[in-house]
Amino acid sequence: MIQQLFSYMHQTINELEHEFNEPIGMDQELNLLEKYLTIKEMIEDISDELEQLIEKLKQFEKNHGLNLSANELTTKDTNEEVVIELDESDFLEFEKGIGFFDLWMYDRAIIHLEKIMDKYPDFNLARLYTSMTYFQKGDYLETKKQLKILFQNTDDPDLLSLGHNLLGMIYGKNEQYGQAINEFQQAVQYRYDWYEPRFNLAILYYRLGHFEDTILLLKEILKQKPLDWGIAYYLGKSYQKLNQDHHANEWFKKVYDMTKQSKMIQQIAISFEKRKQFQQAIYWFEKWRNLEPTRPEPLLSLSKNVWLSGDKAKAKTLIKKYFSAYQETPEALLLYAWILTDEGELNKLDSILSKLISNQLENLTKMDPFFLASLARLYTLHQYHHLSNDFINLLMRADNPHIQGLAHLIQGLIQLDQEKPDQALQHFLKTSSTGVHFPYFEFYLGYTHYLLGNTDEAKQCWAKLSVRKEH
Repeated sequence: MIQQLFSYMHQTINELEHEFNEPIGMDQELNLLEKYLTIKEMIEDISDELEQLIEKLKQFEKNHGLNLSANELTTKDTNEEVVIELDESDFLEFEKGIGFFDLWMYDRAIIHLEKIMDKYPDFNLARLYTSMTYFQKGDYLETKKQLKILFQNTDDPDLLSLGHNLLGMIYGKNEQYGQAINEFQQAVQYRYDWYEPRFNLAILYYRLGHFEDTILLLKEILKQKPLDWGIAYYLGKSYQKLNQDHHANEWFKKVYDMTKQSKMIQQIAISFEKRKQFQQAIYWFEKWRNLEPTRPEPLLSLSKNVWLSGDKAKAKTLIKKYFSAYQETPEALLLYAWILTDEGELNKLDSILSKLISNQLENLTKMDPFFLASLARLYTLHQYHHLSNDFINLLMRADNPHIQGLAHLIQGLIQLDQEKPDQALQHFLKTSSTGVHFPYFEFYLGYTHYLLGNTDEAKQCWAKLSVRKEH
């Protein structure tokens, strides 16, 4: 039986390792990291509780000359300390429940814990484990029921903090964010020195877009756990959301120093790309490629940044190398189309555009909006106006105002190409009202004002561009 349990444990960790190595999107990556960190911290908390329990038991046995033939565990209610006396078989039953919980075998754990709860309803520590087990099984109603009983029967700050933290996670999963924040805050009040409720509160702030609050709280937690890369990772992501890429990079580099993980190199490289520091981005994308030479993403990103740095010949060599090793993905074809456009090789461009058109028409509504916008711009430059209009109309119909702003931006650029600055200005102003961040937007807006004779407005736009460049 013991060997089977350890085999299951190794299998579970191997599955988690496999999930981390799979190519996933950023939202999935964050969810996976959160899952890992939550499980990791819960196991650490359980281990700490067990160590304290064992020490208390040893001291009790020493004081009273007892051995494991009789076991006593203490729990508190609101008025007095209640002593729960367990015989040896019940003590082993409780240990089995915790053991199975520790190995994530929750169906097995609940069988043993329920037996203990039926016999010892005032055993608050067992009730907490029962609550946590129901939570892991996804039975949130039963979790709340067990926690309500626990709160009525204890004033132990440790148990109360763990219980409110558990309620916070339930409300968070159900998107009842106000109640989740309240529960996490109560958990922190009971035990401010505990890591998990504060970290959960910080992650909730992050999900709600309260990035300044996230940063403040995570920096406080970091004083307690200076080597926790999960904290540093979310600090980097929070600064990235605030468009403070310099600070984001500092934290991503710290995470990389701690973990040497390729995901961190990717984040650092992307951050340099966003800041148009293409030589720095190339350095980190090459580092990523050396770590994961069989993955297509590093080579494609490297090709893009080499092209953006101005080395067209090398970029074309790299993208051809990509096509010889991997499938012709829409992203790779689009990049190759831009490189050919930049070099004026129109004879090769028609076949690439044909592939993009034939592969993407059926999937327009599922495509990334920025990919759509780039396609619209490309097709307009090459006189595929009907397709450009299809792409732009899709963006215009989006519920998200930022995506609508992106559509107006592309429309403005098209009108500017067609020497219609008055119409371009209307679209650019709508883009500005949505808060879309786009490279050199102030330049295009200023240039449009300049063409219309609005010199003061043009200077104001270009002044913003100059200040941003300095930073």
